[in-house]
Amino acid sequence: WLQKAAEHMLGCVLCSPGCFSLFRGSALMDDNVMRTYATRSSEARHYLQYDQGEDRWLSTLLLQQGYKMEYCAASDAGTHCPEAFREFFNQRRRW
Repeated sequence: WLQKAAEHMLGCVLCSPGCFSLFRGSALMDDNVMRTYATRSSEARHYLQYDQGEDRWLSTLLLQQGYKMEYCAASDAGTHCPEAFREFFNQRRRW
């Protein structure tokens, strides 16, 4: 909470966790963002860059294209919790 609030005050939120984020559809569908984000890993360094930090990677791509991310401490967020073990296991594997 403190880090995101500080980043917001400094004018640049560096990483927006997916479960707490709301993105503008036009920003996500920006050709340079989506094409790069959807790139399949083919080299060892890509696995670290693309697959180990999806939230940070998407945030970086948006910032590189000139989009701005903000933090709102007063916002509410909801999420879908896994109900079956398989769904839970897949979520944990991704995280």
